[in-house]
Order: sequence, then C-alpha cells, then structure tokens
Amino acid sequence: MEKKCTSCASCGFEFTKPEDHALGDLNHEYCFVCTNEDGSLKSYEEVLAIIAEEFVHSQGIDMKAAEEMAREVMAKLPAWSGR
Repeated sequence: MEKKCTSCASCGFEFTKPEDHALGDLNHEYCFVCTNEDGSLKSYEEVLAIIAEEFVHSQGIDMKAAEEMAREVMAKLPAWSGR
C-alpha cells in the first residue's frame, strides 16, 4: 500500500483536499504554495519568505523573529533537512 503525504515536506502545511497538493496530485509531497507552476519546488529563500510572511500575519510578530521561526520549522522538514 502506497503511503500518502499528509503534510507538505517543504512548509508543513496540512493537506486537507487534493487542491492543496502541487498540481492537485495526491502523490505530490509539496503543496501548491511551495511549488512553481510546473510542480517543481521553489527555492529555500522563496519558501522561507512565504512562511515568514504567514507568521507575521498570523502571529503579529516582526519579520526578523518570523524568519528565525521559519528557519527552525524548515530545518525539521524533509525538503530542507540537509540544508
């Protein structure tokens, strides 16, 4: 039995519907936010900025703190573990 991804391997976003996956492909390990139009993973810097912006918006923290938090989150995710 094939294991389905339950969250994005790049940002940790939880998949709740097919459209959350890149290209709407349930087997894709990245979400639509972390990927380019062709389904390829965006750069580390691009994903870092996306996550940091979300932290600023959702938690009301400044950008420097948000970037630090984003780096900590990303370090634990498969896409960036070797970074």
